[in-house]
Amino acid sequence: MALNRIVWMLTFESKNIIKVGGLGEVPYNLSIQLVRRGWKPCILMPSHGGHWRENVRKKLGLNFEHEFKFKYGEREARIIVERGEEKGVTFYLFEGGNSVASVLNDPKVYDKKVLKDKIKLFSISMGFMACAACRENFPPKIIHAHDYHTVPAMINLKFKLEEYCGETFATVFHIHLLSKIKVSKSFLKESGLPLLKEHYVIYGRKPIKYSLLDIWKKSRGLLEKIGAYEADMVITVSKSYLKDKSERECVLGVLGWRFASKSAYIYNGTDWDYKDILNKVIKVHGRAIRGLGLDYSRRKLRKYLLTKGLESIMENEPLIVDEDVRKYVYSIKDYPFKGFGKIYAFKRDGPLVIMTGRVSRQKGILTLLSATPLIARYVPNVKILLLLLPVWSDLDLLKDIVGYICKYHRYVRAVFGFAPSIFHLAHVASDVFAAPSLWEPFGIMVLEAMATGNPVVGSRVGGMKEVILDIREHGTKGTGILVEAGDRLELASAISSLLLAMEASTMFSKGLINEALSIAERIPLNFVRRLVMENPGFGNLLRRSCIMRVRKFFTWSKSATMTVRRYKASLKNASIRVKALEGT
Repeated sequence: MALNRIVWMLTFESKNIIKVGGLGEVPYNLSIQLVRRGWKPCILMPSHGGHWRENVRKKLGLNFEHEFKFKYGEREARIIVERGEEKGVTFYLFEGGNSVASVLNDPKVYDKKVLKDKIKLFSISMGFMACAACRENFPPKIIHAHDYHTVPAMINLKFKLEEYCGETFATVFHIHLLSKIKVSKSFLKESGLPLLKEHYVIYGRKPIKYSLLDIWKKSRGLLEKIGAYEADMVITVSKSYLKDKSERECVLGVLGWRFASKSAYIYNGTDWDYKDILNKVIKVHGRAIRGLGLDYSRRKLRKYLLTKGLESIMENEPLIVDEDVRKYVYSIKDYPFKGFGKIYAFKRDGPLVIMTGRVSRQKGILTLLSATPLIARYVPNVKILLLLLPVWSDLDLLKDIVGYICKYHRYVRAVFGFAPSIFHLAHVASDVFAAPSLWEPFGIMVLEAMATGNPVVGSRVGGMKEVILDIREHGTKGTGILVEAGDRLELASAISSLLLAMEASTMFSKGLINEALSIAERIPLNFVRRLVMENPGFGNLLRRSCIMRVRKFFTWSKSATMTVRRYKASLKNASIRVKALEGT
């Protein structure tokens, strides 16, 4: 093979098969961009039952590729690997072929009852994949492992490729969100890993010889730290999350600063384009909107969404993979919930705040909900729409959210699960996006909001500090306001100020200058009020700045360019490791 550009992406999520959070966007979108740069990416992941869904089978053109059998505990596990392709990216889905391996088919991706077995079985399977890759002459040049679930698989693949192929390759460990999960020696052994095998790793700029048992002891069982030792490059999603000591937790602060010499970051991206999203919305909702005699201005789209569109969610939506979560969500019938995941529309239009993401305490959802009456003091007709992906592990939080929504139903609605029929509509209809995360490594949802012209009120944490340009410092080139995480008073003031700024801008666009200035006088934050009084069209300039910032810095194409640079750095580290091995 003259030039090996094969990349094996190890992941537990890919958006075209199953997605729980932002992680599902990354392997898929990066791979598509890598194809355009002449690389040959392959995504390897547990099926999570995706192979049973007809749309997945048809889209990927799945076909049988391998069958592996091995002893797992006291019984024999049978793994089926199916191969498919989409947009030039090769997919390998690992499926349970018998009851012992059936956890690989469980759609609850991160359910604690099955997750450890998924990790172990996936890891053991990598040994067989390495053998097949070397035998058929398609070994990877880069092993790109995403989050802690794939660390054992990355290590096993690394050991087996060294054993079977003898070709220089590099390992990249990509941390999207630290979990700080600890594992036992027996867990690593049951994942098919040789604890006593001595090998070289890059640590503190130089190769050092350790056994995996040594590394386990030095890491005190912390799986992500084990991954950091074993990888030739440690990657995360933002500079702040990598090494900002002021953060609640940063990667190097948790794993150790001696990994800094082989650490870097790759920004996430988005392929969202405002005009494309608007065209998709018109395609789905255009007839209904025209039937109301409305045009496609943002204000009119908002009125349609809030008073009609929220009740036009398609019959098979919202989509919820987890059966237990779906049963709970479908059982909610207290107003404004209709049951079966549906909701009542608002009776009236009003300035709209949206929030998207997983149901997780990390996301600060309760901070926003508790700020609702404070926002309503400044903006009495405010509307807040939450589009959230629920998980069973946070059922108590889900119940708390439902309680708030029922209490503040005059102002708030929520859709639990993925509702494609209104997801894009909400983004092109909204006025402000809220991202009140308590901590946030990056936040792809912020990019999607900005790409559709929504200024963001986000917490001053992690990657959001790098994505959002605070208008206090950047004026009309800003893209939102940063606030202290967990501070509902500051959150409420910032959201209210931007909502009123956007309302003033709408009045100004209609030539109603006095009305625009009257709205501006109600803005609670002095620096926002001053900017709007000086230029009542300030809101429209903010929208433009949001869209342009994403286009310039945060596309998947930009992310892929950063990724290729990290691959080259990882290969340099790998060559140092290999030279040390050859010198022994």
